Amino acid sequence: MNDSAYAIQIYALRNFKDKIPLGELDSFLVYRTRDNFYKYIFGQFSSEDAASKDLDKAKNSGFKDAFVTRSYKLKPYKLFYKKFK
Repeated sequence: MNDSAYAIQIYALRNFKDKIPLGELDSFLVYRTRDNFYKYIFGQFSSEDAASKDLDKAKNSGFKDAFVTRSYKLKPYKLFYKKFK
């Protein structure tokens, strides 16, 4: 990712969970932060405006607290493509 990368954060959890219902979302990335939180991120966008357009998709999938965030400093922990029900 470059310095202008944005994403939609759907969760931040202290303990890693790999079974999260995705609703309309096809995949998500998990990033582990320096303070040992796991940030669950949907999408990679070149601008904040582009990310904002998909924010409703995340919210309609049940992630009511989802928000657009800068993601260029995050390092991937795991990538998930499987939908869980």
